[in-house]
Amino acid sequence: MIDRSKASIIQTRFSLALTDISPIYFKLVKDSLNSTNNWEISKIIAQTVAPNLLMHDELDLILEYFDLFLDFKEKAIGVSLRELRPILEPYYFEELLNFLKSQIEKLDWNAFYSIIMKKIELSHSSNFPFFTYYGIYLIHNLDDEIDSDNYQGHIINLLCNLITVQSDQVINEIYSNYIDHKIPIFRRIGIYILDIKYEILNESFWLNYKKNPIDDFHIKPELWRFFRNRYGDFSAKEQEKVNAWVENLKHEYDKTEIDTDRSEKLLANRKREWYTAFLDDANSDIKQRIVDLENIDDSEFSVLGHHWKIGRLTVFDTQPEDLSDLAKSMSPEEFINYINSAKFDNLESYITSNSVGYALTSIIEKHPSLFVSDLQPFLKLKEKLLPDLFGAIITLLNQDYKYNFDFLIGHLYGQSQRKLEYHVSDYIHFEHGGGTSIDLLSEICQLLIRNNASQLSKDNVMRIGDILLSLETKLESNNQLEPKDTFLIMVSTPGKLYTALIDTIRLLHVEYGTTEKYGDQLLELMQDAFLALNGNIVIQTVLGVHLNVLHNIYGQEFEKLYSSSVKLEETSQTWRNIISGYLSYSKIYIPTFNYLRKRGDFKLVLGLNDLSEDSERGLVEKVVLSYLNESVIGSKNNELMENLLNTQSWSKLKYTVWSFHKIWEQNESLRPSQDTIIDLWTKILVSTKIKNNNLKEIIMQLWFWLDYVSEFSTDIYDKLIRTLKLVKVNGYDLYKLSKFLMRQSSLNPYNCGKLLLEMIKLPEIDYIEDDLIKSVLSNLFQSSDTAQYELAVIICNQLTEKGNFNHTDLCQEYML
Repeated sequence: MIDRSKASIIQTRFSLALTDISPIYFKLVKDSLNSTNNWEISKIIAQTVAPNLLMHDELDLILEYFDLFLDFKEKAIGVSLRELRPILEPYYFEELLNFLKSQIEKLDWNAFYSIIMKKIELSHSSNFPFFTYYGIYLIHNLDDEIDSDNYQGHIINLLCNLITVQSDQVINEIYSNYIDHKIPIFRRIGIYILDIKYEILNESFWLNYKKNPIDDFHIKPELWRFFRNRYGDFSAKEQEKVNAWVENLKHEYDKTEIDTDRSEKLLANRKREWYTAFLDDANSDIKQRIVDLENIDDSEFSVLGHHWKIGRLTVFDTQPEDLSDLAKSMSPEEFINYINSAKFDNLESYITSNSVGYALTSIIEKHPSLFVSDLQPFLKLKEKLLPDLFGAIITLLNQDYKYNFDFLIGHLYGQSQRKLEYHVSDYIHFEHGGGTSIDLLSEICQLLIRNNASQLSKDNVMRIGDILLSLETKLESNNQLEPKDTFLIMVSTPGKLYTALIDTIRLLHVEYGTTEKYGDQLLELMQDAFLALNGNIVIQTVLGVHLNVLHNIYGQEFEKLYSSSVKLEETSQTWRNIISGYLSYSKIYIPTFNYLRKRGDFKLVLGLNDLSEDSERGLVEKVVLSYLNESVIGSKNNELMENLLNTQSWSKLKYTVWSFHKIWEQNESLRPSQDTIIDLWTKILVSTKIKNNNLKEIIMQLWFWLDYVSEFSTDIYDKLIRTLKLVKVNGYDLYKLSKFLMRQSSLNPYNCGKLLLEMIKLPEIDYIEDDLIKSVLSNLFQSSDTAQYELAVIICNQLTEKGNFNHTDLCQEYML
């Protein structure tokens, strides 16, 4: 989440003149935009930074910043799709784009054109097709119909607005470059520009179009609209040429894919749709031709002038509804046979098995009754389409669709008995759109156990256990991952499978007081994993992540097995794998924490300097939480805290300081006394030998503790003075310290003034909030204490010496 200090600094700096702006501000803006919640910085960019930058005459600065503001990020949607999202928060991205369009004639053509082209070309280097019909339905409508988060629509709309205000010569050049461009979106823009600027482009269009433009299915939405808008402007000869294009339309697919009668109907429907574009300006021959075509096929058009759809396959890349009508007219068995027999190889390159798979997924999501009414036919589905089937089930489970779970789990069991090939290369899938059948089946089992436990019978749960054990036999071993990659291990196919198995056994244990046969098999798996010196990293890590659950299920049997099998040695890879999993992704379960603490696991791991970031953070959080909850834990843990504070590891100390703050912030009952804060603060600064920027980061995080300081005592003043002199800080580093001084300026203006004076004297601090200076000075001047008045005068003089004249009027008011 963005630190409000950064937002405040950016707001202030970009409200001022932008001469000699430091490069550090670009990094600050970029880091803020890449934070988890960038709503505030997006607002500041749209309303302050962008407008002020456009008033600036330094083109390189505009290029650098707007290249960032117009950037995108990829996001997965559904099972098979990805989309582009603006890096700014969508609402303010839309506001930014609207502002740019309002200034369109003032924008530097070369600068903004190069930025936009870079974004489009960069997106096309992705493995997924962007700027397609899915994201941009019709360019003509973009001004009125763009969702705020539709990055593709906004960027193309800005590009079109930018092009159409250029000179006739530039527009001609752009049109000539776009009309045969290899990237479809540029051909679509070319047709849009042709429609808007037909008076200057008509000659280029009629001279250069040697082929039938209607054959280019990508440009259909804009071309149909162009014909509707401009057919009446064509000469009789030009109208005849367009009519011939329509009559010469070809079938959109191999005729062997469908019977002749259906083929002719589809072709007649296509021609009639194109002729309909000319209807307002058509002569009697065209109107009669429409009637003749309607006699061959009178199907209604859902939306005129958009991409043609046939009953079986898409003819462009991302339309989800293509098979819906066909599916509803068939039984599940007929439908599956039809899908299985689809001939992918003799279709155009843009029609792939992925489009059929996505259509299958869409149908199951939109018409779940088709799926749940008869599951047996789906057992015959080709294996390459099973991931789409399982992905659809996952979507339905996440939507709380009410299944007949006996029916569903029986079907899943049947699928698990198939061959379901799995290879090490299939190891990791971050989202179910890319997963293998085993990966997705494991995910389904986990969802059933975690989200639907109350609706499952004991037999259901045991059948899920059978499914997982069946899948486990199909796995190949993979020890290529490092134990530091705990996250990758947990999202791998084996990671999901073993996690689902442990969840299943836990549910049996909690709900039915038994673990049945699965408990013995898990115990055997544990024993093998604990004893293995160079065992399966995945199994050992997953067991570590679920150590609390295993301890809860097996109790003393677990402790006996763990103590006798897992050697407490720094060089033991088995111990490292298990403890890494435990630290990274488990919460404190008191019996397990105390067992490991007494055994010495925590003491040993505190001495390691090669832990992963997740493990180190988890270690520190557990030690800090146990320190604050010593009455709950049942034993004082000062020894662990002393070991932690005495470490010379910068990262451990950083996490320690931050963990205290986050726990205090979230748990008011655990907030400390001021004496405790001073004591901990002292121990951290006294014990550490860390220097330079690493120490600076720790100190900046210590300043967050000031949120819990109510009195600006002499001890606190001494601590703050020391931290200021230990490291070099910039103005934007001082946010938390400044906020503390603001709160205290009326309560203890003298200490605030002394600290402010030290801040002003430091040459590296180039920025102090004006509101802070004003508040401190006002309170000092208004005091009856001579010492405070004299301190205020010194501060005023120091500000003047440093070239800060913002408070001259205030100083003169009280000093005269």
